[in-house]
Amino acid sequence: MTQGTSTVSQQMIDASSGGRWTLVRVGIQIRILAGREKGNVEDYMPETPSALIIPGTFYDGNLKTLLLPRLMHKGLLVGEHTDHDMTGSKVQGTWQDAQVRLYSDITWPGGLNIVCVAVAYFPIPRAYSECPEVVQPFTRQTVEEYVDKYRLAMDAVRLHGPDNVEVYAAVPMGTNFHIQEGDTQFVLSHLLPALREHLSHTVPVRHLDVLCYEEEWVKTLTHGADEVVTE
Repeated sequence: MTQGTSTVSQQMIDASSGGRWTLVRVGIQIRILAGREKGNVEDYMPETPSALIIPGTFYDGNLKTLLLPRLMHKGLLVGEHTDHDMTGSKVQGTWQDAQVRLYSDITWPGGLNIVCVAVAYFPIPRAYSECPEVVQPFTRQTVEEYVDKYRLAMDAVRLHGPDNVEVYAAVPMGTNFHIQEGDTQFVLSHLLPALREHLSHTVPVRHLDVLCYEEEWVKTLTHGADEVVTE
């Protein structure tokens, strides 16, 4: 199917279900906001209602994130949160805990258009050395499990979050501790093409902003992006 396709017949749908081709929506727009000025989550100011997807660490029975306190310091007001086990929505991989924490009761002074925050679960960094039989870092062989972190957060927003979300905004998650050394570029280069496919098939939102503060990963992330904004 192409941008110029105007109609979809039942015969096309039946052929798609038979595996002869894949029926996807067109028009997904992915942009990278790069560098310390544009890629800083604390300074992100979307023009339409957006869901922010960030990483968190599960520790002592609680899902914690470093980014949320920094956002609260900038003026974010946080109410109640809900935890969602998204195991049933898993696309790929065998990650044992598919929990997503969703903050939908939030307020930004000045009416900023971030309407919810989804926190994806990662283990504490020392778990890789203390429990290697249970927890392993992401590798080029397990890239789909890494992408699942984003897909499950998006699904949590879609199923349990506000119904007015028009943009997903995410950061490159786990680059310091959770991806095996030497595999980061490979893993990140597969991220946006995989998310484009997921958005095309399952999520009504057509826009994804990737906030990349670390300039070293911008070039790698351009695989699958439509636009890179640096100023």
